[in-house]
Amino acid sequence: MICPGPVALPIVRRFASELVDAQILPFSGDQPPALDGPAILVLCADDLRGPHKDVLLKLAEAAAPGRPVLFGGTDDRDLLLDAINRWRVSRIVPDTPEANLLVDAIRKAQQALDLERGLQQAATALRQETESLESALTSLRETEERTRQNERLATLGRITSSLIPVIGTHLDALQEFNSLVLGSRDGRDPRLEELLGYAFTGIRSLHAMLDEIRAYAESRPDTYKFAVHEVDEIAHFVVAFCRYDPLSARRRVASDLGADAKVSADVFRLYQSLINIIRNAYQASRDGGQVLVRTRREGDDVIIDVENDGEPIAPEVKSRLFEPFFTTKGEEGIGLGLSMCRTTIERHGGTISCTSGPGQPTRFRIRLPRLPD
Repeated sequence: MICPGPVALPIVRRFASELVDAQILPFSGDQPPALDGPAILVLCADDLRGPHKDVLLKLAEAAAPGRPVLFGGTDDRDLLLDAINRWRVSRIVPDTPEANLLVDAIRKAQQALDLERGLQQAATALRQETESLESALTSLRETEERTRQNERLATLGRITSSLIPVIGTHLDALQEFNSLVLGSRDGRDPRLEELLGYAFTGIRSLHAMLDEIRAYAESRPDTYKFAVHEVDEIAHFVVAFCRYDPLSARRRVASDLGADAKVSADVFRLYQSLINIIRNAYQASRDGGQVLVRTRREGDDVIIDVENDGEPIAPEVKSRLFEPFFTTKGEEGIGLGLSMCRTTIERHGGTISCTSGPGQPTRFRIRLPRLPD
């Protein structure tokens, strides 16, 4: 398409027979033609200085990437600089009656436009192809990751299925030992009874965790046994239990239990979640550092905080803490501990979150719905 300026229109029409298949879009009075795509403007020097200058400038922008052809004005240095820098003309033709100069300039401008459009189309096609390949690659990676996770889950399912009967056997043996202790003529040893209580709870919590992992591996909901429990009693028991962890020997373990509230909970699963979080806090804190367990009320919720004063968690790690199979422990971890904790807490109608940063403790916060007093 060729859009001549008002001054250039008679000149273009004079040479129209030389412009085979060219569509000429002239001004209609003072109104510019409506462009629906790139075009070549043909302008005279007086078009660049005349009353239609601003309209022609907007038309030149609309015609991009087509660039104007200037007819005449070769003796005016300032006009030529303005035509090149502001109007971005592609060709300048001396004002001569020879048709071939102007027609040749228009044809070359059209060739340049066709080349530019071809390059743009090729770039667009290449960009779309690149995006398509990136999308396919992302999908492939996601599929590979899902396949790896499914393989891991299948392996975990087999392992936990074999461990659960073993745990049950140990629990039966411990129960038998407990019966013998209770029936002893020497009477009950309070310290031994306390240790047996911790042992029973630890094994049952481990059994609950294995059940959770097996259910997760088999993509089926696990059965929870909910009952009413005091939050402070749950936290107190877990803190006392975790004091037998070898890591606690090099750390101070403190508690501030002031919730005085009840929740509906599968207590052994909640025990295991808190034990896992406290053990993580042990591992993250420095020797001589402190792990603090705190409970309190907040509106209709109960808050359980587990804090440590170790190094802050990097943001890129913190954002992935609850992802299945994400671990920072290398070969020592499988990356399901916190993921299982989140599953357990959410099954209790609650949430779990983590905050960590320079100058503040790393805090894991469990929020559970509180039962009415």
